[in-house]
Amino acid sequence: MSFPSTLQSLLACFLLFLSANTFAQTPTQTIRGTVIDKDTRHPLIGATVRVLDLAETTGTVTDIDGSFILEKVPVGRHSIECSYIGYTPWVSDGLVLTAARELVLEIELKESSVSLGEVVVTAVTSPNGPLNDAALLSARSFSVEEVQHFAGAINDPGRMAHSLPGVQPSKDNEGDLIIRGNASVGVLWRLEGVDILNPNHFARKGGSGGGLSIFSVSVLSNSDFFSGAFPAEYGNALAGVFDMRFRNGNRERRQHRFRAGMLGLEFATEGPFSSKQKAASSGQSGGSYLMNYRYSTLGILNEMGIYLVGDRVRNNFQDLSFNLFFPSKNGKSSLRMWGTGGLSFEEKVVESGVWQVFDDSVSYESGSDVGILGITHTLTTSEKSHLKTTVAGMAQRAFFTRWRNFSNSDQRTIQEEDFTQGKLAVSSFFTQKISAKTTFKAGLQASRLFYDLRFDSIQTDGGLASYIGEEGGTMQVQPFVQVSLRPGANWTMNVGLHAMYFGLTNSFSLEPRLSARRSIGARQSVSLALGLHRQTPPLGVYFINVAEGGTTTQPNLDLDLMESIQAVLAYDILFSKQLRLHVEGYVQFLSNIPADFSSGRTFWLLNEIEGYPARAMLSEGEGTNVGVDISLEKFFRQGLFFILNGSLFESNYDNGGPDRFNTQFNAGHMASLTLGKEWDFKNSGTLQVGVKNLYVNGLPSTPLATEQTGGDRPVYDESRPYSERIPDYLRTDLRLAWRKGRHSLSLDVQNVFNIQNKRPFGREYNVDTKTWERRNQAGVVPVLSWQVDF
Repeated sequence: MSFPSTLQSLLACFLLFLSANTFAQTPTQTIRGTVIDKDTRHPLIGATVRVLDLAETTGTVTDIDGSFILEKVPVGRHSIECSYIGYTPWVSDGLVLTAARELVLEIELKESSVSLGEVVVTAVTSPNGPLNDAALLSARSFSVEEVQHFAGAINDPGRMAHSLPGVQPSKDNEGDLIIRGNASVGVLWRLEGVDILNPNHFARKGGSGGGLSIFSVSVLSNSDFFSGAFPAEYGNALAGVFDMRFRNGNRERRQHRFRAGMLGLEFATEGPFSSKQKAASSGQSGGSYLMNYRYSTLGILNEMGIYLVGDRVRNNFQDLSFNLFFPSKNGKSSLRMWGTGGLSFEEKVVESGVWQVFDDSVSYESGSDVGILGITHTLTTSEKSHLKTTVAGMAQRAFFTRWRNFSNSDQRTIQEEDFTQGKLAVSSFFTQKISAKTTFKAGLQASRLFYDLRFDSIQTDGGLASYIGEEGGTMQVQPFVQVSLRPGANWTMNVGLHAMYFGLTNSFSLEPRLSARRSIGARQSVSLALGLHRQTPPLGVYFINVAEGGTTTQPNLDLDLMESIQAVLAYDILFSKQLRLHVEGYVQFLSNIPADFSSGRTFWLLNEIEGYPARAMLSEGEGTNVGVDISLEKFFRQGLFFILNGSLFESNYDNGGPDRFNTQFNAGHMASLTLGKEWDFKNSGTLQVGVKNLYVNGLPSTPLATEQTGGDRPVYDESRPYSERIPDYLRTDLRLAWRKGRHSLSLDVQNVFNIQNKRPFGREYNVDTKTWERRNQAGVVPVLSWQVDF
């Protein structure tokens, strides 16, 4: 079947679904939740909660336990407002309420620093401000709703971030985050307060990205994304942070969700542990469970002639996430048992026939498995403080085996990688609200790291050389302290210190952090952040074996911690409650980056997207990222949202001399527009149309060394690193969705115009032209899915 006819068939199915569904009457549903003090975790009694966008006022106040219930709310998309005397008001973005599922909210309010009797200027707040109060800039929260309605996200928070300022993708079929010119290896993933291993399917070895994340939107709560200059509680990262949170299941009612589509099947369930568990009006009932399982295969797309990786590549993946919530009877503590895990597998097969180039004879198997389990205990230690402690264990295996096949059915292994890493971690944070103007926070994260790393590759003499063969363990400890100050109604300051000890190299680091914000009236602000950030190189880099003069050594064991000094200046203006302009200028000075500048080489570790380079390196690389990000955003109100981003930046490095080179990710400029529009119809059906346009200036590329005729791989001219540019990248994604009652249908189309963008790295040999040509990225990828709630 040709692709145009396939897309036409999918559109026909979508339109048929629209015409077949009608309701005679608008159904209603319940919104319930709790309102608590953000710092102390105490419930707030008498807080007002109301739905903003209804013709008739719908609201209530919280009870003695801080709980509220809004009943008989018409289904659809609504913004919720919560206010309380002496606290900063809270407003949500548009939240979807369906006929089959209650909407459960946990609202955290921040106490205002303005005392009674002072002149109060009520600031207009942004619904996507970061959950972490110490993040004054280069940060924003994202909700499940955003992940679901962003075109091109396909329900993946990592891909959703590609619509945010300063973020560019690496490849169409990968979810890596290139932030402000930094390699994705500098991104930290955190879950429930603990730094975790790479949580992606088809995880990159030595990196932080992969195909797509193992997190389903069905289990996520609002979470934070940082693009630089992050607060003191985050460490061991240079580029950015994803701080993920699981939500609790509904404690009053059991709810289920089933999704089927071209990527596979998914089932989610949640509710109280006991069917006899009765909900009191206070909402302080017993515990709850939340679970999601997903099995996906790309076989359906392959049968349609659509390949994300290649026409001889087959892959599948599955994942499971859960969260069990146990509150105490007095409401002063809670225990949560949570976990997530994923399995992914990919293989490239050899087809019969005439093999024209080396790659035709090559097959491989690769994949990654990851599992994370944790227990979190939260305790209210006094009226002004709380303690949150998490114990977690995790393990991950990433493997890759490549064979060369011969016409006589013989097969020879030419590369074998098997990397296993594990971690036992304890994280504890203590928060004390000293006054409305001062909050103190301190914490410690201690981890025992385990590793078993194997990397063998064939040599010119036909034998396999062992580049990595190491097994062992080490310790990593990261304490921090942080004070948040609000000396006046218009000033906010955060002063913090992060420390890190890494046992493998006996390295110790002190990293000061400082941020401040000056509000100008109710709608404008200027912010500044300064910070020192350090990170360990990927673990396998330390254990590279280098053979020279008949002996094998590990020259990288003495590598220093990578370093980045960052400064960010931001201006923010809210033109209205719906429209925001945000501008950030930044500069980052990088040093101690592992590099190889010997014998005229220009290798810089942070140009790599994955893997462990088999070479000796020294911590002598230096680089600079400088630029400006501009974002104009309309929040999701009255059925419309958009984010218009533009970035100008320069990312380069030097070899210790006068010459400076582009990094691999120095696009120079890029822009994106993500928008969505919803139409509500009288029969309660809702149609959503979303579009994302992404433009990235051509990325730098290293030219080929000389004219080459075949072989197993091209040879590049390392003396001229990244001196060429590939053609500009342009892609348009489309999303169509229809939501009605318990059912919804969506069609996400990536690269709807089938533009043949080129990969920034990787070439294939063309036997007709006898040249190494750049590979194309993914073409059109349609993903049709149907969902039902019950």
